[in-house]
Amino acid sequence: MSGCFAPKRKNPDVIASEAYLARLNAPTEWSRRIMPVLKDFRRAGGRVVHEAGDGEGGTVLPLVCAQPDTEAVMAAMDKIVTMDGIVSARFFESDKVGTATPTTERATRSGDGTFDALLVVEALTDAALGGVSDALRPIVNLGHSLQYYQIFGLHESDPC
Repeated sequence: MSGCFAPKRKNPDVIASEAYLARLNAPTEWSRRIMPVLKDFRRAGGRVVHEAGDGEGGTVLPLVCAQPDTEAVMAAMDKIVTMDGIVSARFFESDKVGTATPTTERATRSGDGTFDALLVVEALTDAALGGVSDALRPIVNLGHSLQYYQIFGLHESDPC
């Protein structure tokens, strides 16, 4: 099972908060059932470094970045959102200390990992995302193979 979920948190410090860690250390029955099914799970909390475009798409391309040149990525994002069908892009930088905190929930997954940064590009269709990876490949050290995902969960209220 694979998927991508990139919520916009109002406060990026939430990942190290007592309340959030208490939730992760007391997983729900559903979490205890589903987490072992997830493979190659990558999770990181942090902050949004840059946003470009303000649209909402139906398809997302998450690009895991290893040691990115932040200035170059931000400049590329501003160009990418002018491409046909691309509606927005967000660049996240992970909080390595907060993200690395061991939790009961994390222990239920195999192959759990994290990343330095994540660039999430939203588009109207899969086809619109076709040229994005080519445009970014020279400036972003991609940490995984590229895969498109249907967006889910981005419009739920964020209690954090």
